[in-house]
Amino acid sequence: AKPEDEALRLQILSILAQEYGNLRSSEKVAWAGYCRSILNDRRCIPLDSVEPTKYTADKPGDLYLYSAELKAFDGISGSSFCKASMQLKSVGVSEDFLIQLGVRKSVSIDFLFANLHTLQWSHDPKTLIEYLQSATLTANDLQKLKSTKYLPAEKEKTGETYAPSELYLPCPDFRIFPFIKLLHWPTELEISEKSQTGKFLIQLGMKTLPPLSTILAHATSGFAKEDRSGRIACLDYLCDRLGPHGSYNSQYQLIGPAKRQQYAMLPCIVQLPLSPKGQKKEEYHSPVSCYSNASCAIMGLPVIDPSLGKSGDLYSNLFQCESEPPIRILLQQLKHIVALAKDQQTQNMTADKTKLVTDTFNAIFTYLSQRSSEFSSANLDAGDFIPIANKGSLMWYSPNQVFFRKNGVNADDDSITEDLFPVIDFSPFLSAIGVKREATNKDIFRLMLENPDNVLKTLGSESKYRILLRRIAANPPFSRITPKIRASAFLLAYKRNDNGTKQNDDGPPSDAGTYHLAKAEDIYIIDNSFFGRMFRVYQAPHESDLEDFYIQVGSSYISKSVDRRFEIVGSPSRDTPLIKTLKDRIHERGPLIVSPNVTSRQLVRGASSILNENNLSFFQASNLMAVYSLNSITRRNPTTCFSKRMEKSAVSFKNPAVSKNAVYIVDNFDWFDVGVAIGDLILDRCQLEDAFFISSLLEAPLEQLRARGFPVDRIIKPALPPQQPKPEPPPSPRPTIVKPPKITQQAGAGTNEQTASSYHENKSLSGQTSTDDYLSILLQMFPDADKQYLLAALGKDPKLDDLQRVAEQMSGGNYPRNDDTDSDMGTVETSTTSTVSSDQDDSSSVRQKKKPLRKKLSKAFSGLRHSSVQASMPPMHTGPCQVGGVAGPTTGKKHETRKPVTPASDAQAQEGLERLLQNHVDRSGNVNKQGVQSQGAEVFSHIPEELDRGNTCEVVPAQSLKPYLGSSGSGRTNNGILVFSWSMDSMSEDFLNKNQDSLEHFSLVIERLCEVFELQLSSVAIYHDPNGNTIAFNSNRALHFNIRYFHSLHFLPGKSHSHDCYSYWYVTMAHELAHHIVSAHNKEHGYYTESYTAKYLPKLVSLLKDL
Repeated sequence: AKPEDEALRLQILSILAQEYGNLRSSEKVAWAGYCRSILNDRRCIPLDSVEPTKYTADKPGDLYLYSAELKAFDGISGSSFCKASMQLKSVGVSEDFLIQLGVRKSVSIDFLFANLHTLQWSHDPKTLIEYLQSATLTANDLQKLKSTKYLPAEKEKTGETYAPSELYLPCPDFRIFPFIKLLHWPTELEISEKSQTGKFLIQLGMKTLPPLSTILAHATSGFAKEDRSGRIACLDYLCDRLGPHGSYNSQYQLIGPAKRQQYAMLPCIVQLPLSPKGQKKEEYHSPVSCYSNASCAIMGLPVIDPSLGKSGDLYSNLFQCESEPPIRILLQQLKHIVALAKDQQTQNMTADKTKLVTDTFNAIFTYLSQRSSEFSSANLDAGDFIPIANKGSLMWYSPNQVFFRKNGVNADDDSITEDLFPVIDFSPFLSAIGVKREATNKDIFRLMLENPDNVLKTLGSESKYRILLRRIAANPPFSRITPKIRASAFLLAYKRNDNGTKQNDDGPPSDAGTYHLAKAEDIYIIDNSFFGRMFRVYQAPHESDLEDFYIQVGSSYISKSVDRRFEIVGSPSRDTPLIKTLKDRIHERGPLIVSPNVTSRQLVRGASSILNENNLSFFQASNLMAVYSLNSITRRNPTTCFSKRMEKSAVSFKNPAVSKNAVYIVDNFDWFDVGVAIGDLILDRCQLEDAFFISSLLEAPLEQLRARGFPVDRIIKPALPPQQPKPEPPPSPRPTIVKPPKITQQAGAGTNEQTASSYHENKSLSGQTSTDDYLSILLQMFPDADKQYLLAALGKDPKLDDLQRVAEQMSGGNYPRNDDTDSDMGTVETSTTSTVSSDQDDSSSVRQKKKPLRKKLSKAFSGLRHSSVQASMPPMHTGPCQVGGVAGPTTGKKHETRKPVTPASDAQAQEGLERLLQNHVDRSGNVNKQGVQSQGAEVFSHIPEELDRGNTCEVVPAQSLKPYLGSSGSGRTNNGILVFSWSMDSMSEDFLNKNQDSLEHFSLVIERLCEVFELQLSSVAIYHDPNGNTIAFNSNRALHFNIRYFHSLHFLPGKSHSHDCYSYWYVTMAHELAHHIVSAHNKEHGYYTESYTAKYLPKLVSLLKDL
């Protein structure tokens, strides 16, 4: 280590270093170890020293590399650090070779920790950290560095130092948290997590991220309520690390709902329910107790403050707040608000308070409507929670007590629902929980049972209340009659005024006692107007549907309720000329009276035996008195006839002759009284119509009955009148028939009654033997008939029976004429639209021309005009018609011995019939766009006005229909069907305006049925008649259907496209198509109605399957 050897030392070390550098890696270790073993304890390494030393070289282990950074240790007193000379670098001695020789790179860790108390690093530990990074540290060294407190913290004024594990790497985001201690470092850029220094400090245990739970707890309770900005900064820090790849994401997912409930840190607003101006207050809530959708604030639930804007959306997303509260929470809150509103409600609520409550709940229902699919009446048990203001007071209702108000084009100022029930604007939420648009029959019936007087008062008129009763009667909302129904006075009843008249239904009551509400058991069905006038009782409305309903719920027929007995004045006589005449008449007409082909009434058992001359006794008295009793009232009236029936115990139907019934009469008896007496004996219940019918059968001459179509000859078989000797035939090849004496009408009679005088024919028809002769007879009687039709109708080798059959068919005018073309349908002969038989007044000039021929035929062939229709010769349609809806009664005909009919003939006849039906459908006319312009027809009735119970087949006056343009101005439905209104009343057009949905539904039903019948839509129309009883009519081969019946019967929930609906209108359409062929309602019309129904039934079945 002598100074004079400095050059030699440098030369030797340079040679050794060069040799070290020339060796392979594996040889370097051996070479360096050999050199170190020689030089380890020798002062052989030149040194640089600030202070003068005795030697210019030192041992390798006592020296430091010439590049070593030792400034950090300058503060250690009594210590000096010598470095290897920089000259070594100039002669090519590398630091790597020096390290192999034992030269130190850094200060010893033991030395460092032994002198920590003397170091001054509280302001800048950078030098120390950099030195430690470069030092060779053992595992023991690293452990000491982790646990020893030697590093300063930011803003630490006491000079206290901390272990690396107590500090966080410097980060600007951490400075908002006062509880976090950051390493004091001159610049953060040099000590990021990814830098070498940062990685070294992290290796020593320094923290980079505070625990999530600590930050959440601080965000919850580390700020004052007014320190909103500090809390927002904390939340922003969390949001930066809660994203999908954020450092807190996985930790936050592991926190359960119960734990999250503790962190009330999100700024929210809570709207105070029922506050005057929608007041709100600011609160902090946990992520599981607040919601992001601001609209749910109306429920009084906390929502993230909307003023936060996008930051609020970010909070709700990253903290995983629910957008909407669950249904359970909404229902709880709804109950809470309802209870709060009811608590605030007082008897003297002002209009403003009432409006506040209703407006609040309207807003609540609007919000809940967004979730309407999640609600149902089953999961809602909130009681009466729907507030409705009524005349200044606030009432609460449940969903089944409230209905929706009609708005817009569907609004109905005369709505029964709005008149009787509380209504509210439509809401999907309320609809989901059971509020309905329209009150059902069950709802209305329940209200009528509970408070009928209030219902009547609310409706304001008897006519409106009767509409309700009709609705209930059409579809009764009960399966059995309960005691509550029987005990409720909900039925409309009438009492006659002192002058014997009832209230005019369309006007105000003439006095306070005209109509009342009464129980069913107190009301009587007036099936006998005589009793109705006799006893001043509660009477049911004179409508058949309502009468059936009244009977169903407990009312009684007055005819069954009145107790009748008869008193005989004087001694009765048995054998008088009058009795003999009456007895002969009854015995003669008895088979006709009890024939099932004549009457459809229910006969008693053994009815035909009762009228047998051996079982019916007759007596004549000077006076007869009828005594009628009802309740405690008794009335006595003289009568001209009555019957006395034997007690049932005394009657043996096996041997009816054992017992007898008696009939009592007076001189100048009334045939109607006789009809009543006979009806009491043979009918289960004899009504006035029955009595009048029986009296007509007894009183009218046989010729008149025969002319009216009764099967007199088939049932009674009277003796034929004597015929004149057969005159010689004239030279003409065609025989002729001399006209019978002209039949004149009785003076003052309103019907075509014929005189009872007999007539004689000048030529016997039985002598005709050839087809030409029969054809000639028919051509004389029906000169305008088609000849080919007559030949086909007569068939081969015709007999007299065939002639009678053909003449009978043609007597009604139903046969093709020589000029019968489609043009015949261009006009409407309103004189042919009557639905009664030939006994009506023929005022038309056309009918007057045909009348003598028909009389001629009626007399020539014993009036068999109404015998049964033969399939081989269907009647033909004679012209246009306008007819309403119910088929007439059917009649039968005894089997006649004829030639056997082959199957081929039957098949051919059926094919011909089906072609006929299809051809008439194809010949349907187009609906007149201007309406039906013909004059209306009067329908004559043979029942006195007092007994009339309403028309079942009414002819609609054609001139009453006018085009209905509607809002579109087209006058058609969406599928192109023409629509007409009743021109005589503006209510008809109003009805169509307010029931567009019903109109379109009906048009769809008609369209589908037109497809079934292969009928063009141009041949059908829809009209509205507000008053008439006509369901449909046929005019000029175009069919018109009354929407009033569809709206009443089928435009109900689940009804408009039901099988019942289509079946009903299918039969109606078949009925009207049959009028293409037959005008009148007779057996021929019934036959073709059945034929149309059968032909197209398979297509209807196919349609019903697709519904």
